[in-house]
Amino acid sequence: MGTEFGGNPKHVVIGGNSAGAASVTLHLTAYGGRNDGLFHASASESQSFGTIFTVAESQYQYDSLVARTNCTGSSNTLECLRNLPAAALQSVNINVPSPGASSPPLYMYSPVLDHDLVQDYTYAAYGKGNFIHLPAIYGDDTNEGTNFVPENTSTINESDEFIRNQWASITPQQVNVINQLYPNPNLTFPNSGPYWRQASDAYGEIRYICPGIFCSASYGPSFSSSGSSSSSYGQRRSPIPPQARRHYSQSIRSNTAVWNYRYNVLDPTQAAEGYGVPHTVELNAIFGPEYVNGAAPASYEAENSWIVPLIQAYWISFIRFFDPNVVRLHGSPAWEPYEWGRGIAGAGSRLRFGTEDGGQGVEMEDIQWQQKKRCEYLWSIGISLRQ
Repeated sequence: MGTEFGGNPKHVVIGGNSAGAASVTLHLTAYGGRNDGLFHASASESQSFGTIFTVAESQYQYDSLVARTNCTGSSNTLECLRNLPAAALQSVNINVPSPGASSPPLYMYSPVLDHDLVQDYTYAAYGKGNFIHLPAIYGDDTNEGTNFVPENTSTINESDEFIRNQWASITPQQVNVINQLYPNPNLTFPNSGPYWRQASDAYGEIRYICPGIFCSASYGPSFSSSGSSSSSYGQRRSPIPPQARRHYSQSIRSNTAVWNYRYNVLDPTQAAEGYGVPHTVELNAIFGPEYVNGAAPASYEAENSWIVPLIQAYWISFIRFFDPNVVRLHGSPAWEPYEWGRGIAGAGSRLRFGTEDGGQGVEMEDIQWQQKKRCEYLWSIGISLRQ
């Protein structure tokens, strides 16, 4: 990433969405947050906090692959795997259930907690301030979970099983609390079960939305000094996960600006099918509908085309100046930096792309009490879920 490509090695912005955004957070926390000066700002769309196992906890993945390739009897199983044709290895490289789970997770392979490159769980690393403090964007879509949960989810037991299969270390008590925090909205859509959206709401906030808010909050000193917050699911509790709280030092916080957003531009077809504003749909606007993999929703060439130049101007400004406001589109609102402790619920404010009902409009919004309550609980159990 240097002058060979016509770039400026002293002005590098890394970015990614979903797994790519998880890669961004792993780069920021790599080697305990060591800053080697390789990049200078970051943008994460739908940052993902999946499961991070230790080497020992990951052993089942290797063992099951060895068994499926008939390498079990080899004196050197690794050499046996390496000698297989690529096609033979690929044909049996499938997801398997985590120990204690009934079905495979959506994503089995994840970074391993090796205490070198990955020195801690992502929640713990951010909670301790062990990440590179650089200008950053974090954000999510309103309905992050709808693309992932089986649409035929019909009962609370099926919903619970889906969540348990993604995070096998989750306890029955934690599942019960999640069910209280995410009651069934009883929304009906074609070809979907009555608990599809309930499970989607929970999964979307566990994996994507609440981690994004936590990352944003971790940049400011007010996150550590906000004291504790009351909740009906526990006594007065700090927003920082308990395993990270004792290490948290306000002295390592910085005034580095960070911006958070919620993307809420509805596509009529996606809305009618029940997907709402799904995972990473904003990429159709950030890159333009003609530059994304697959076909963009038709509305991005029609009634939602207004969002394309608007959001692109914020991103271009951030890439050029490490600030989304410098050359934002004329007439668009200032994107205020995120700060925990501000807003009606004390959970900060973010820029909402789209009106509250998904129409045309952009404005700052306060994170509401209900979402703060849900996220604070999820933060408190995040490390126990290996996030």
